[in-house]
Amino acid sequence: VRQASADVGTFVDGWLAEPRLRNTLFIILSDHGEGLDDHPNVRYSRGHGSVLYESNLRVPLILFHPSRLESREVTQNVRLLDLMPTVLEYLELPVPRAAQGVSVLPWVLGEAGEVSIPEVFVAETEYRQRAKIAVYSRQWKLIENRRRHLGFDEFELQAVGGAENGRRTNRLRSQPAVAGELRRALADWESRFPKEPPTPLMQAASPEDLEQLKSLGYID
Repeated sequence: VRQASADVGTFVDGWLAEPRLRNTLFIILSDHGEGLDDHPNVRYSRGHGSVLYESNLRVPLILFHPSRLESREVTQNVRLLDLMPTVLEYLELPVPRAAQGVSVLPWVLGEAGEVSIPEVFVAETEYRQRAKIAVYSRQWKLIENRRRHLGFDEFELQAVGGAENGRRTNRLRSQPAVAGELRRALADWESRFPKEPPTPLMQAASPEDLEQLKSLGYID
């Protein structure tokens, strides 16, 4: 982590040393975190993909402009899919109607504008015979373990910001009303967004897929 932080700082300083490049918006983020030693009694939790705890889901999201953005921390929950609409609005470009996220630019700028972020977020993972789905609120997270994973109950209720440690920190029995509300929210979400079939591993890429991969620099 320290190495990545130092390398990013070196890159930003070098970039801004060039006068013509100073009008630059830097976006620093990660697609996932790592469990490391945060869950000592949960097997296979040091990496990512096996759990839906905050160690895997809470990631850096930093917007930095040397002259146009003041130092400000956004404490509300946001999603990575909100990044694209936020950046487009900041650049005064239209946001596509198909965009699933919402712009949180008012929060970034410290303005009082309304942001229509959902009250709960849903996360899923299917990795190496472990399948889980979670619903997060501001204070709680309910995780349903849909395949066997040692150290877990079928359902677990964990406090947001707490040290999740499998069944040892499961608050399901002490907070049944909270768990019931989140289970209903999860059922509603799954009814509105049915699961799509997986993409076959050996399926030939479509022309649209190839064009997207070229635009991202993955193929020539």
